Amino acid sequence: MDNSIPLDELPEIQQKILDEAKKYIGSAKWDKSIPKTSNNGKTTFDEGEYKCNLFVYDVLDDSGIDIGLPSYKYRFKKFLNGDFSRRPYTCKQWYREKVPCMKCIGKGVEGLKKSLPGDIITDGTHMGIISGPNKTISASSLTNTIVENDWGWREEQKDEVKIFRYNPEK
Repeated sequence: MDNSIPLDELPEIQQKILDEAKKYIGSAKWDKSIPKTSNNGKTTFDEGEYKCNLFVYDVLDDSGIDIGLPSYKYRFKKFLNGDFSRRPYTCKQWYREKVPCMKCIGKGVEGLKKSLPGDIITDGTHMGIISGPNKTISASSLTNTIVENDWGWREEQKDEVKIFRYNPEK
């Protein structure tokens, strides 16, 4: 965690992302067992789908950040008759640094050291929003709620995660 910036002096957009994410802690809106339409109504996930990327998409959109929706027409043919053109970026796409206006600030321990609350964290299979030192807010498939815990900071995870920050120039 970048300790050079006091938490009460976070950049405005970082604070906005953090505040949006925190207000959903405990919510079951992104429960894997139910369908969920994004907060802006642009995309829907079916029952049985993991929704951590939808949670991050919703929080960013609610914060005023439009990362857009990529096209997946060639993949996932079992859904939407093969047209996945209105789906948020996957964890893997985030990890591969394919999301516009989001800059990778580092991988592993070095990335975690540079991180700020409001940054996005992913290992390519799960993702969430950093909320403080050793804390992440994400959609948990174990509890079927939005949780704040140490995901991504755990010893067995922290070498593989990448950290992303909003960068409108990218």
